[in-house]
Amino acid sequence: MRRRIITALGSLAPACLITLADDSLGRALSEAAGIPWPAVIAHRGASHIALS
Repeated sequence: MRRRIITALGSLAPACLITLADDSLGRALSEAAGIPWPAVIAHRGASHIALS
């Protein structure tokens, strides 16, 4: 059981890092384009809901 938990956490770590890197890249791109960051997050959420 303990090994499964450690394996699961190990597989989540890269995904978390990718998400953090994606957010920082997205934030930089939105600042460069002059789009407020919360608007980008709202659009991302709306796009996800529309595709579901």
